[in-house]
Amino acid sequence: MEKRAEDSTPRAAANFVLAAGLALASLTLPAAAATRRDPDWPCQQIKVPTISAAAIWSGPSLEGLGSWNTDQEVADLVEQLAARRTSLDEAQKLIDKFTDKAGAEKRARLVLVFAGVFEQLNKQRDEVLSGLARVAHRQASSADQIRAENHDFLELRGKTDNDPNKLKELGDKLDWDTRIFEDRSRSITYACEVPVLIEQRLFAIARMVEAKLD
Repeated sequence: MEKRAEDSTPRAAANFVLAAGLALASLTLPAAAATRRDPDWPCQQIKVPTISAAAIWSGPSLEGLGSWNTDQEVADLVEQLAARRTSLDEAQKLIDKFTDKAGAEKRARLVLVFAGVFEQLNKQRDEVLSGLARVAHRQASSADQIRAENHDFLELRGKTDNDPNKLKELGDKLDWDTRIFEDRSRSITYACEVPVLIEQRLFAIARMVEAKLD
């Protein structure tokens, strides 16, 4: 019975190592192309470090406007528009309502609104980019650790007098660490979309505000 257990453990482990190796390869290959551009960027999307107002805004210059948060109504609207939980349909209604009440300084106050939204969404985007950079470093360290664990597992498995319990312990740890790596990679795939979603939101709000300037 003991001989059968020893035989089955390496056989099952060998199948696992093959699967883990294929999974690790498939997860690291897409990031490799991004690494050639920026080692701190784990996404397939091209990294755009900053967004310029001129790229999305055709209204008056945002330079020299002063502080947008000194006008409480402007500040409140900026907070609502910058919150991604606020749908774009709701954002349109909020802008419409603000415009109706803005008075003679409507144009200037709307420009302040967009300046605030631009600042806040850019800040959110910067935080996401920084978070992705940290995760990229963590994934690189995890990949190195998994390779080392895989090496130790294969080395022990190749010994004729290997300890089945130790072999199982190494296999279980390799399995666990690979699962964490895969889960984190799936999270990264989602997180990589967030900067794009922020850019799209900023562009949409820019169009809404510009339409109210006349």
